[in-house]
Amino acid sequence: MAGEAMARRLRVQGAVELLCAVLLPAVFLRVTGPTAGAVAAWVAVDAALVVGACYWFARAAKASRGLARTPNLRAFAIARVGLIVVLGVTLVVVVADIVTGGGFAQWFAAAVWLFAVAEYVNYFHLQLSYQSAADLRRLIRRGRPAPAHLGRELARPAGSLMET
Repeated sequence: MAGEAMARRLRVQGAVELLCAVLLPAVFLRVTGPTAGAVAAWVAVDAALVVGACYWFARAAKASRGLARTPNLRAFAIARVGLIVVLGVTLVVVVADIVTGGGFAQWFAAAVWLFAVAEYVNYFHLQLSYQSAADLRRLIRRGRPAPAHLGRELARPAGSLMET
């Protein structure tokens, strides 16, 4: 059954996102130390990764149940706004940490925060992550990144979000 195979693959993607949300900050904060900017940057990354994991689990439910729409799209519309707030607040902390410290850990935190921005863009605007050769061939053929799956789903008429 193709739907169940797709659902399994999507569940694995969701689980990997959650695993990254736990392991990446644990490893990097151990290396750089828990500065305010580093912690804030990882909060931003983790927020994006958790939203991403939830999206993959919702897409898995869609595939396994044969649904026409991904469940809980309203929640993802709210998460999109919430992530903007998280990115704004954490940016203030990262910048303040750079101004007061300016060492490797603070600049590394800025790079981590930019990764959070990339994750936000990857989920809500442009697909920046490609997991297969077919994905890469489509990218090369198009000559530009494709619109993000979640972003496309949220761009459908607002009334259709009420169905989910």
